[in-house]
Amino acid sequence: MKRFVTALAVSLFFSTTLQPVAASSTTDTASALIGTAYDGNVSAATQTAAAQGVIGRLLPPGAASQFHVEVVPAPDKADYFEVDPGGDGPIVLRGSSGVSACRGLKWYLNEKCASSITWSADNLTLPSPLPRDFSPHREATPFPIRYIFNNCIFGYSMAFWQWPQWERMMDVLAFNGINMPAMLLGQEKIWQMAYAEMGIPPRELDNFFAGPAWYPWQWMGNLDGWGGPVPQSVVDGQCELQKQILARARSLGMKAVLPGFSGHIPKALVDRNPDLKYQKMEWWGFSTYVLDWQDPAFKKISALFMRHQRETYGTDHYYNIDPFNEMTPPSVELSYLTNMARTIFSCIDESDPKGIWVLMTWFAKKPEEMWNPERTREFFEAVPDDRVLALELWGENWEGTGWHHHEGWFGKPWVWSILQNFGNRVDIYGGLPQILENFNRMKSSPEHGNLQGMGIMTEGLGYNPVVYELVLDMMWGDGVKDLDAWKAEYLHKRYGKVPEPVRKAWDILYESRYNQTNLIDNARLSFAPQLMDSFEMDPAVAEAWGLMIDGAPELKDNPAYQFDLVNLGRETLGNFAPYYVLAVKKAVEAKDADALHQAAADLLEFMRDSDRLLASNEHMLLGTWLADARAWGTTPAEKTLLEWNAKRQITDWGGKIGSYAIKEWAGMLTDRALPVWADYLKKMETSLREGKAIDSKALAKENALALAAWADRSSTLPVTATGDPVEISRELWAKYKPAFANYAKVSGMEEIFKAERVPGLAVGKTVTATGQEEGANPAFAVDGKLRGKHWGAVAPASITVDLEKPVKVAAFQVYPFAGDERSYQYTIEVSADNKSWEKVVDMSDNEKLATRMGINHPIKSDKPVRYARLNMLHNTANSSVHVVEFKILSAEDVKALAKE
Repeated sequence: MKRFVTALAVSLFFSTTLQPVAASSTTDTASALIGTAYDGNVSAATQTAAAQGVIGRLLPPGAASQFHVEVVPAPDKADYFEVDPGGDGPIVLRGSSGVSACRGLKWYLNEKCASSITWSADNLTLPSPLPRDFSPHREATPFPIRYIFNNCIFGYSMAFWQWPQWERMMDVLAFNGINMPAMLLGQEKIWQMAYAEMGIPPRELDNFFAGPAWYPWQWMGNLDGWGGPVPQSVVDGQCELQKQILARARSLGMKAVLPGFSGHIPKALVDRNPDLKYQKMEWWGFSTYVLDWQDPAFKKISALFMRHQRETYGTDHYYNIDPFNEMTPPSVELSYLTNMARTIFSCIDESDPKGIWVLMTWFAKKPEEMWNPERTREFFEAVPDDRVLALELWGENWEGTGWHHHEGWFGKPWVWSILQNFGNRVDIYGGLPQILENFNRMKSSPEHGNLQGMGIMTEGLGYNPVVYELVLDMMWGDGVKDLDAWKAEYLHKRYGKVPEPVRKAWDILYESRYNQTNLIDNARLSFAPQLMDSFEMDPAVAEAWGLMIDGAPELKDNPAYQFDLVNLGRETLGNFAPYYVLAVKKAVEAKDADALHQAAADLLEFMRDSDRLLASNEHMLLGTWLADARAWGTTPAEKTLLEWNAKRQITDWGGKIGSYAIKEWAGMLTDRALPVWADYLKKMETSLREGKAIDSKALAKENALALAAWADRSSTLPVTATGDPVEISRELWAKYKPAFANYAKVSGMEEIFKAERVPGLAVGKTVTATGQEEGANPAFAVDGKLRGKHWGAVAPASITVDLEKPVKVAAFQVYPFAGDERSYQYTIEVSADNKSWEKVVDMSDNEKLATRMGINHPIKSDKPVRYARLNMLHNTANSSVHVVEFKILSAEDVKALAKE
């Protein structure tokens, strides 16, 4: 069978610089699908035409014309799709909705064409002719709800999108069978209309609305005015954009979630109405005003907002309201919480008798804190079972989910989701096994409650399509039963053909990165310059990049391969950056100006090379993010403000949040970080040559000022990729491979590698803890990895290891997290029966600084033990304790370590 290569590389949402939507424009908007004309009913004919449009945009014309869509609703039955080879006619994509029919296209491309369409690069090398040698295939979904969009994504990824990016997004959502997206844009226009009826003109809301980069946190009541004032042209333009988005979503059979009123009010309302009952809330250095539910104005404001929103956008009867996002309510009394929930719901009910409250459950993920099961139950039971939808966010992190602490959300319908990405950080990671294991564990639990859906609640679109593809495939048919088989199938559809080196590269990634639920954080050179004491490069990632490069002869023109190649190269170089910083540090410590000069030149060259690799892929461009922001402005002043929004969010976020959303994009190094590093290095060299002491504190202040000033100036950067990603990757691999091989010796990691080769008795054994911090699982302390994640908890805390049978222990090796010149105080106890304990190590007065090599504790007793307990008492750096590894060694292990 011949194959033809389409020229449809990825022109995804990030990659186009656009002009703002005119306030009067409703291009491609069906008036019957917005405003009061929309009654929630969308004909099969409308959905058919919309789905056919998706196919026409996603596929090249020659392929798109070979598909025919039929929408055949299935009331009271599960959503389904059918793919019929169609005989001599077109291939038939039949579905219960436009979305379901589009999901049929995904099945066909994945299963019959070894092709794929994802959020980050497509593989559309389609067979010619298209395959028809299959029996009709039917699939249904057990999930009535397939949800998408965390509020935060509207800031971290979609803050400056316009219609072409949104159109592509809606096509991809339909292709994946998503039927319930949160659609939260255009709120500002509604609030202007609502508050105008209360006598507050738009100009008095300037200090209320946040800039587009921070919309989500203003919507959730976390901050006011930061990044504003929002230009009226943006307010009007996003109102029209929201109409287009909603019309497209509804035309495909999606049900959109709109915002509701949580109580967050502008200061202008407080100033005009001194008798209002409200609370001033604090969040990470920002303050806001929240109207008390007991104040009569609460229902009035909600009614105004709901009416204007319905008149402007129409409704699908789902409303997102999160009263206290990462904030504590003014009162934790049960009656207060009950009546607060009851009031919010009654506001929805009075405006929309069919209205359903959509509630993110992030606030209740830690039952040991304020939202214990008793309080959470009171809050939930204030709302009828069929009038609320609970969204679980962090399914891949067992301790980060609340359903198993809160009785499956007390009979309410709920959606199990993954979070995966934080702040749209650029990183390679994702807990594939954890996702599947936690989902199956939930499904088999008698307490999983009234589960109604699955979702993706990522904070940013991210750079790990494999994670999203897994969850999207879990939503349909029988889901994913065999993860290893699924991973092999993923590569087949991702690339079409899988060269052996590429398969080996992914085996490494599956083992080293796609089994972790927390980001790795490699954007080290994007932060303020500092001389790092040490670093931990994962040599497996570098090996994977080299193998991926070896797959270029067969895949070099494949956009999906190009994205993965650059992303993996970025990860490798970012992971390796401290190697060059360490050379600078050693030269400074030796007071060797010539060595510093050379080390500085090497570091700056490394930064330029890293930036050059990033610039070769359209998904890694700072220039696009900035240009898209400026495009919303209609005057130079507006463009400057919006560019400041874009720059500030991805560097120094604001308040006390810092560099939470830092990026590894082309331009972040050369336009922002490199000039500051160059000045920093030059000043240190000058001090050495002049025989003066280096004033580190003064330099740190200068660096901070220089980095902050970057957000205040305009940058004109490329918005299209430059250079050949394959050739640049080959060049940089050849250039830096010798240094990759040498890093262990230079960094002092050789001893770590030796220690890892003797895992000890505790690896893989059952471990329990008296407490843990978010994402700091006690299992990390017995995983055998000295460069991995740690168990952490508020001190004092302990972990207990069950060795499964009595064994003789010759020594313990404790590896606390090392940094900040900290020391830890702890004790170790052993037991044969988990009842009677003997203290064998007492470090309660320890003053030794923690190091990566840990502290060894020989044990003289020959008495067999089954249980070992590490009691972490105190950390001199902060209130928590952190253990990278608790190694339990036999006599043979001790000998093996000595040989190493």
